[in-house]
Amino acid sequence: METISLTLPAEILGRLREQVARGVFPSETHAVHEAIRQMEEREYYDKLRILREELSIGLAQLERGEGAEFTPDLIREMNDELDRDQ
Repeated sequence: METISLTLPAEILGRLREQVARGVFPSETHAVHEAIRQMEEREYYDKLRILREELSIGLAQLERGEGAEFTPDLIREMNDELDRDQ
């Protein structure tokens, strides 16, 4: 395991130490691990929410008859469009 040094604002450090003192976390390291885990979980659920929103939009488009048949030609067209945008 690697060791790093972090500089934290006094308020954050105080809250971190308070959590450890109250027994919420066994150590400051565990508290930081949990904070990172929660950050990653939040990112995951944010991406999932966006995906669901996009899926909902796509399904609504299909219901309105705005869909396109997924063919090799369409895939090439989409790839060409992506290449132009880059």
